[in-house]
Amino acid sequence: MENKPAVLHLQIELNRTCGVTRSIRRIISNSHNFDHYVIALGGDAISRFDGANCKIISADRNSIIGTLEILFTIVKFIKRYNISVINSHHRYFDLLSTFFKFFTGVKTITTVHSKVYDKKHLSYKADRLIAVSRCIKEHIVSHFKSEPEKITVVNNFIDLNEVGIITPKEQILKELDIPEGGLVLGYFGRLDIKEKGVDILIDAFGKVVKEVTNIYLVLGGNGVDEAVLREKVSEKKIPIRFLGAKENIWDYVYLSDIIILASRIDPFPLTMIEAGLAGKAFIGSDADGIPEFIDNYTDGILFAREDTSELYNKMKELISDINLRVKLGNNLYQKVINNYVPEKIIPQLEKIYRYPCSMS
Repeated sequence: MENKPAVLHLQIELNRTCGVTRSIRRIISNSHNFDHYVIALGGDAISRFDGANCKIISADRNSIIGTLEILFTIVKFIKRYNISVINSHHRYFDLLSTFFKFFTGVKTITTVHSKVYDKKHLSYKADRLIAVSRCIKEHIVSHFKSEPEKITVVNNFIDLNEVGIITPKEQILKELDIPEGGLVLGYFGRLDIKEKGVDILIDAFGKVVKEVTNIYLVLGGNGVDEAVLREKVSEKKIPIRFLGAKENIWDYVYLSDIIILASRIDPFPLTMIEAGLAGKAFIGSDADGIPEFIDNYTDGILFAREDTSELYNKMKELISDINLRVKLGNNLYQKVINNYVPEKIIPQLEKIYRYPCSMS
């Protein structure tokens, strides 16, 4: 039987709370016309890629010697496994793509998952670029002067096979010290202030709990600002539960009544798609790709980014109106299962893998 063409995914770290990691895993699980391989430099979610031909390179990418080790290890890997296409998921590997092409002739694709601003003349040199949202494509064109024809927008998607409740609700409530009947608000992602705006969410929630009883906020994930945020919560003495990086986050997504993203920057967050698959009401800032996905008051609620008072008002409105919560959750569910599933997204990616040098 003829071998399938092989795609090598390159990412700095494979982490449980990382949306990029989840996206790579979903591609590998659902793209059956290609063989997929992964190389990363570390992370806490490596076990999730067992059986996916995953290799970890323990080298310092910030040193010349480490970069050379990474470069030549990947070149050997490309030749050994007859890789035809590289899909980089980080600018570090996009930069190395020129060397991969020189040594092996492999075609190169870079998926752009976030906004960055530095290294203008060293970025996005791959044969083809994938932008996860329209706002990211516009950013690449305006800031890095990339050719629009070189960039294809392919949104993130959900994998129904991932979804499952492992722990009974009663057990989770006991674990989190939340009484039965308590209203649960959820945030799932990096504990990050600069981009994810978790501080804004905490401040707005702090105002809500002064007026609403038996309400709780769970923060799922970890990140660079976890210590600062924990101290903030401790000072405010408000009912917020830090979950850390859970193995099965779906237990806590389904526990939540409302899911909230207060992002300052967010290209096309997986959390809002995952909220939809769980049929949960969603509140998000109007940052970047969020309003590309959410129709305000149809399948979610938007608020002006960094506006704590507006977020507070939207939270109070949704907390008090269970019918609106049900309507928004149902509509978001329908949007997700009709548009953001593998059957819709994987053919777009596989077309790019087959013809990485074609202009669209």
